[in-house]
Amino acid sequence: MTEQPSLPSTLSDLPQSNPVKEKIASELKRLTIASISAFNAKDFSYTQTPDRREYLTRISPTFQARIERVNDVLDWEGLSQIWRHLASTVPEHHLEIVNVTVDVFGFGKASVFLETSTRLKEGAKWNRIMEYKWCMVDGVWMHSALTSISGSQGNSGMVV
Repeated sequence: MTEQPSLPSTLSDLPQSNPVKEKIASELKRLTIASISAFNAKDFSYTQTPDRREYLTRISPTFQARIERVNDVLDWEGLSQIWRHLASTVPEHHLEIVNVTVDVFGFGKASVFLETSTRLKEGAKWNRIMEYKWCMVDGVWMHSALTSISGSQGNSGMVV
């Protein structure tokens, strides 16, 4: 019987640096941040910067979004309508990026996790966590899905 190669017993046994994953993570982080900056600038045509224009080309035709307090799964146009409505009804709404984490998986999938914070007129702080799901399609990373939850921060953390 041949001996099977051993798997790493802990995450610390895995290589700490992977240049390919780091390059992908950097690209997806840049594009994800471009989408947030478009919202903050009310650039819903995504044309004001090269990164925003590139982001728009990376929206999957099968894109789906799930947003708290919205019962339906949204396509790209549906999500864009909600964001435009929010921008028109609360023009001072600005998403401050607090944290960005990127996980690149080995099978053509990746997730970018964003934590954002918004101060509302009343002085309340509104937090949002978003997961941007990316998948490789014909050699190009495409934004395939978005999940978003938000709530105000009380003494015990996020309340949704």
